[in-house]
Amino acid sequence: MTSNILTQLDSKELSRLEGLEHIVERGKQTFIEVGNALAEIRDSKLYRQTHKTFELYCREKWDWTKTTANRFIQASETVNNLTPIGVIPTSESQIRPLAKLDKDEQYEAWCKANEIADKQDKPVTGAIVQQAVDEIKPKPTISKAKCAKAAAMFSADLAIRRVNEINKHDPGFKAAVTKVIEHCEQLLKPTEK
Repeated sequence: MTSNILTQLDSKELSRLEGLEHIVERGKQTFIEVGNALAEIRDSKLYRQTHKTFELYCREKWDWTKTTANRFIQASETVNNLTPIGVIPTSESQIRPLAKLDKDEQYEAWCKANEIADKQDKPVTGAIVQQAVDEIKPKPTISKAKCAKAAAMFSADLAIRRVNEINKHDPGFKAAVTKVIEHCEQLLKPTEK
């Protein structure tokens, strides 16, 4: 059974607590600071003395892909957008789903994620933030007709490329093309009822 009585810390314990809290606070801020630093390095081209591109700099200096660096940058920009509301995310992966939203939607989704987490009595996680993002901005659905049309256009483009390839190697391909045209004309004729 836990006691509700508060006890004083001695000076050694108090000093240790302050040190540990500093570590925790520093950890919470690290991804934000890393993102801000990378953004400045990229935007000011401070890598240019040793590397031709930001991508090479990230790869050779930090062993990161440009995508990884950009995630930190997007995370810090998102946190900067959310700072006025007071509750700051604690990890880059936690707010990654917000990066694809505009500033107002980020705020709305973050508030929604906190509501969901509170209802579930859980901390805000990347999955909860993604759930909030999906509720605010549902993924567009593609109708079956649009999907079929896209597939047909892809097939048509493929057929055109194939005919062009055949044409390069066989000058007598016109009979085959005529056959395809006749077949297509038959498909386009109205059906009799």
